[in-house]
Amino acid sequence: MATLEQILDNREERVRHQEELLDLFESTLISFTMNMPGSEKNSPLIEDGFNKGLFLISTMLDFYGIDTINFEEVRAVTGPEGFFSVDGDAVTVKKLMSAIETAFPVGRLFDIDVFHKTGEKVSRSDIGRGPRKCLICDRDARECARTHAHTYEKLVATATGLLEEAVSDDRSAEIADLAILSLILEASTTCKPGLVDLRNNGSHKDMDFFLLCESAASLYEYFKACAATRDFGDLRELGIKAEETMLKATGGVNTHKGIVFIFALLLSAIGETEGDDIHDSSLILDRAGEKVKGITAADFKNVTLENAKTAGERFYAEFGITGIRGQAEMKFPGVRSLAIPVISTLLKEGYSLNDAGRIALLHIIAGTDDTNMIKRGGMETAKKARDRILRLLCDNNMPTDEELNELDDEFISLNLSPGGSADLLSAAYLLCLCDNFLS
Repeated sequence: MATLEQILDNREERVRHQEELLDLFESTLISFTMNMPGSEKNSPLIEDGFNKGLFLISTMLDFYGIDTINFEEVRAVTGPEGFFSVDGDAVTVKKLMSAIETAFPVGRLFDIDVFHKTGEKVSRSDIGRGPRKCLICDRDARECARTHAHTYEKLVATATGLLEEAVSDDRSAEIADLAILSLILEASTTCKPGLVDLRNNGSHKDMDFFLLCESAASLYEYFKACAATRDFGDLRELGIKAEETMLKATGGVNTHKGIVFIFALLLSAIGETEGDDIHDSSLILDRAGEKVKGITAADFKNVTLENAKTAGERFYAEFGITGIRGQAEMKFPGVRSLAIPVISTLLKEGYSLNDAGRIALLHIIAGTDDTNMIKRGGMETAKKARDRILRLLCDNNMPTDEELNELDDEFISLNLSPGGSADLLSAAYLLCLCDNFLS
């Protein structure tokens, strides 16, 4: 047990050590501790939760190609501490760290501070974030603490439950974590034409990076259930409820509707895949596609332009475009033949996953009919945008930041957003993560 005096003394010692690291390495500093209620700050369970946090922080840094200059761990009586001196923009790093705190259930117990190399702390307001939410009721955590809104026992029990879930041997929970991580990686991928990323909100007036993080968080239990479910009919029922949960979390904004469908199939397939087969993305995609055999004909039976009720039905009736149903039934060619080969090749060449992912996204857009683009801009505009990307890739298979930023600006001016392509990129990320972290 840590006493109040020890907690206060350690806080001063942490500040002193942070200042030493800032002076020594003159780089952005990440300071990571566990925000545990009560006097128990050290236990095997807390240690396991802390290690989960270290894994997520390192994964996000590696994804973005941010080099760690120095890493230190401190085992204090007040709990474990981790310090990363990194070669990256402090505001960008803070956004990535805040995504971890927001999207993962156990992230609510993480306290990840980021400092400019000058020593100035990057605040949540600096990245457009409000105060952190209460562990129990989602109100302002500081207000709940001030008014003692929740009992000590309730806070400790909630924190313990989050830790136990995060480090359990439940394979479905492990798969759900990777699903959340894949969505955060997709949202973080920058620069993506017309899409929300760390540069801007793309063509979207109703969502931003952190809304996507909150949406991902709302889907955790759904992802966990999908990993344990095999029948498509059952998955479809779960998906209806998941959409309601997502819309409630986002205030009615459709952030991940396509993901609800795609990930149901993939997570179910991953959940039933064991041993070395988990490293075979083609096998997983085959199993996912088999679950919806015949769905296109069944769902679009008797659909005409006159009776079409949705944009997807209208595009099928007018252009024969089968959308995400067709992608799924054909066992996801946009993931199998476009995204994964590009990502694999560029990773072997030493590029970061962010750099590989944004190029893979261009190949997906150019090689698929993205119904989101057609809906927002019309068929002719969407085709011209695809042709624009094809020309860009022909001129340079690794477009520069400047070229990608220019493409982003063009898509925004045309109100185009390739959301369907982004969903397929998320799927590719999911398979890459399973290949690396599941056994």
